[in-house]
Amino acid sequence: MIGITTNIISSAVSCSLKGLFYNFALILLAASSTGLYALEISDLESELDSAKFDVDAHFSDSLQSHKALSYHADLHDIKTREVIRIGMLSSREDFNISDGHIFGLATLIGNAYAKSHRLRVEYYLRDSMFLLHEGLKKGAFDLILSSSCDKAPKVLRIYFRKHRVCYSTHTQNIALKKDVTRWMHSSKRSGLLAVLGFNQHDKVKSSNDRISPYDDVFKRVAEATNIDWRLLAAMSFHESGFNPKVRSKDGALGIMQMMPKTAKSLGVRDPLDPYQAALGAAQYLKNLMGKFNSKSIRHRDQVRLALAAYNVGLAHVFDARVLARELNLNPERWFGNVERAIEYLDDPQYYKNAKHGRCRSKEVIKHLSKVMSRYDAFVLADTQLKTL
Repeated sequence: MIGITTNIISSAVSCSLKGLFYNFALILLAASSTGLYALEISDLESELDSAKFDVDAHFSDSLQSHKALSYHADLHDIKTREVIRIGMLSSREDFNISDGHIFGLATLIGNAYAKSHRLRVEYYLRDSMFLLHEGLKKGAFDLILSSSCDKAPKVLRIYFRKHRVCYSTHTQNIALKKDVTRWMHSSKRSGLLAVLGFNQHDKVKSSNDRISPYDDVFKRVAEATNIDWRLLAAMSFHESGFNPKVRSKDGALGIMQMMPKTAKSLGVRDPLDPYQAALGAAQYLKNLMGKFNSKSIRHRDQVRLALAAYNVGLAHVFDARVLARELNLNPERWFGNVERAIEYLDDPQYYKNAKHGRCRSKEVIKHLSKVMSRYDAFVLADTQLKTL
């Protein structure tokens, strides 16, 4: 949700709508000595085409660079990391997408297992069981899940109704293997696996081979702004579920949940129009990325800091970077650094000294995690759809 007001600079802001109001005050009030300005959509497109920010065009290479790391992690390490890496076959039966919703039997089961431990899932797709086992052996992921078990060596199998799933862990990850086996058999007895199998069958029939209803809109905006269209789609999914008519209780509108004043300031005449809303949101995100445009800030952190500011307010991200320095953390890195500092801003011990006061930070951390997880899945789905 985005918002703006003219007198917000003189007031303390919170971590929700007020923080976002403050963002636009910082960015837009400086543009005119007489107050806020509005650009026509055509003017905005022309400006974006002629003056693009100097940022890495390959968002996926930057934001997914961590997926190139290889290491072995047993259950305790996975829980500490709060992420489980799951390898699956690049097939519609294992991994599929339709209007932002991710499914496939292996995907649904992997999500359910991760949820039982409050873990986030990172998906990895391979073209064969051989390549999946090679990846597992090298530490590219923690667990293999697949519903295609015919030619699957060295795997454990579980059968339920008309379905079967095979799974495997690295030989040294004994605790993970025991826990997954326990969960599988418990879920079979409870009927959970049967429900997931039924849901998978129902969703495959309705699959439409697109990431969102507005793929063409996001791609058109991406050409104008140099922002990855799959990131815009992930943001929209979590803002509105791609519903162009949705209106929040605070008055935010459309697929990007823009406040009317914000829409006007960005030249968005109709925030219910998907293209205008997406273009305005992309420009705003790009403006925020410019606030962290330093040679010492990696592109991946520039994007994450901007996404945090998009959700929580630029002022609070600035406060978090100041606090990160005081705590001997790196103010130019998100994970484990600014992320940790912004979490402290919900604690009176820390926010009493913050320039912009308390930040209800759990929401922004959770939101950012969801957006990035959805982005990862959209990148995989996009790659998969191109091969069909």
